[in-house]
Amino acid sequence: MKGHKFATFEDGVAFVERFCQAGYHPVRRASRTTVAQYNSKIRAADARLTDMRDDAVYAQRWVCKHFGNFRARRQQDDGKSRSRSHYSRGCKFFVYLAWSKDCHQYEVKSYNLHHNHDFGPEHFKLYTGNKYVLKHN
Repeated sequence: MKGHKFATFEDGVAFVERFCQAGYHPVRRASRTTVAQYNSKIRAADARLTDMRDDAVYAQRWVCKHFGNFRARRQQDDGKSRSRSHYSRGCKFFVYLAWSKDCHQYEVKSYNLHHNHDFGPEHFKLYTGNKYVLKHN
């Protein structure tokens, strides 16, 4: 997967999302960086992206829905804690798609395809966002 190149950001997103759906990886978008956000973090003027629009997407990262570590929520004023579902289990699965300055295309720069929990078709269909997808395929 690493090194796959795409002419447009939309092509890259479609590839990553098809890959995750076909492999039954429960993912969510973790972050998206625009060219303006990227340029604001770069100190050297010659390293900034000047041939792309500021509102264009520079990079996007997907993580497993079980990414992160569970932290208990604070209790409300009446002493009761709010009921919330949580998926956090410390899973390290991620895919990072970003603009490559060398080849002027979007590229899968890095990834980790290992989960620390069970996943597959029997688990994938239980996630709220995937019920419609599996029902009509």
